[in-house]
Amino acid sequence: MWEKLSSKIQVLLSHFTDLKVNLSKEHGIGLAIHQASMIAVNNHNGVIVDFHGITKKEFASSIQIVWNLTENIDICHAAGLNIKSHLKQMNVGSIKYGVKNPARRNDKFYKDFEFEIFIAAQLSGNGVTPKFFEKLNDPRGDMIVDEIFIEAKHPESDRQVPKKLSDFNSQMKKISSYGFTVIAIEDIFAFGEKSDFYSQIELNQWNNEKESTVINVLAEIYSNEYSYRNIVGIALTKSVISCVSGSVNFPRLTNVLVLDHHTDNRKILNTVMKIAKCFNPLPNMFTKRWENIFNQPFSHKTYQKQINDMKKQKKMLIG
Repeated sequence: MWEKLSSKIQVLLSHFTDLKVNLSKEHGIGLAIHQASMIAVNNHNGVIVDFHGITKKEFASSIQIVWNLTENIDICHAAGLNIKSHLKQMNVGSIKYGVKNPARRNDKFYKDFEFEIFIAAQLSGNGVTPKFFEKLNDPRGDMIVDEIFIEAKHPESDRQVPKKLSDFNSQMKKISSYGFTVIAIEDIFAFGEKSDFYSQIELNQWNNEKESTVINVLAEIYSNEYSYRNIVGIALTKSVISCVSGSVNFPRLTNVLVLDHHTDNRKILNTVMKIAKCFNPLPNMFTKRWENIFNQPFSHKTYQKQINDMKKQKKMLIG
């Protein structure tokens, strides 16, 4: 494992060296690389320990971040996507998921741009390759798949969600197009404010309590969906690093809602379903009942293989 981690660190460093980015050891991806490098070199017989004032959990979190980002970068590159502009913005910002950021504007940079790379990799890894716009912060969104514009949002509070949906809808209406929004909710509801758990049962109880508050966001979407007539899909994602009995994991969970009544254009609906199935192999349809908030961990498999795997394991797909 440590040899593979060292290899991933070197690959990641080479990306930033090529871009002439002087990485900081205090924040952003530079902090994660620095901590992951320290433990890759100084692990004690394969065991992560606390040292230099850095806890085992912090080291493990940085390893998860480096590993995850490197794999997503590889997927984007294999799909022919140019993510140089995104990588350049990741040298600043918090690397703590599920924790509200301070009021400083650039504290969101790392997570915002990592989120866009993550979405692009999730789509590309499932055979749906997006195209990024030439300039960052394009008012039409962050990327496009065929005729559907995709916007990635990492809001700080649930109150921001309706406004962001409304703003995106206005842009789509202005250009007579349709959009698909992906919203990261871990910071909104502070899923990461508690990250140490004695057991998986305790973690599940914590998640269930938190997820009950997410219903407010869904209720807002439902009650105001008529205001978002040019948005045909909404995905919610949750990315939180948690430590259960000393084992650190970085699960990324999601569910998706297709607003299938906003258009009867078959081509548009086909594209939306193609995108939606990258987030949930059996998307929730607005004209049917949304049953559960989250579904399965993200996986770079085709949605059909996920369905077959679940049938073989006789597991019921939630959502």
